[in-house]
Amino acid sequence: KEATGDFMARVGTDTALASRAQFAVFSDGIQNTSQIGVAILTLFALNWQLSVISLLVGPPIAVVLRIFARRIRRSSKARQEQVSEVVQRIVQMLTGIKVIKAFHAEETESQRFAREVLRYFRRSMRVVLYRVVSRSLVEQVSQASFVSILFVGVYAVLNELWGLTMEQARVLLGQP
Repeated sequence: KEATGDFMARVGTDTALASRAQFAVFSDGIQNTSQIGVAILTLFALNWQLSVISLLVGPPIAVVLRIFARRIRRSSKARQEQVSEVVQRIVQMLTGIKVIKAFHAEETESQRFAREVLRYFRRSMRVVLYRVVSRSLVEQVSQASFVSILFVGVYAVLNELWGLTMEQARVLLGQP
């Protein structure tokens, strides 16, 4: 049997999460996928050798995302369970408020509630930490890759490799 707090917490948060996920998939996901597809086709049309080197960026980013996605999912699940515990604690306090007052246990219940909220806060901060670290690592890998590709492109132009011209290199770097 599911606890009342678990049910109430899930109804409140699952609906909001489903709505956000649907919006992300149908707006950002489709748009970003089409932009990436067009960019890759354009890169290959300009210079396939440098494009292949550019695509080598994907695997390191995928590794970082995979590692942190697992951690974020585990932490998010723990956070959701803690929301359930906090809501359950509130339900218990409200249903037993007469007993709590009769035994002068307000301070004890307040401390228990504070511990549950602190546990929730810590679990939420863990999720935030993993998200921030994963974003910054992806940014670092992306920037390092861009600089590497820039050097390879400059080297290819200066040494007349792959038939790469300065104009093509400028287009590849987003400078029309």
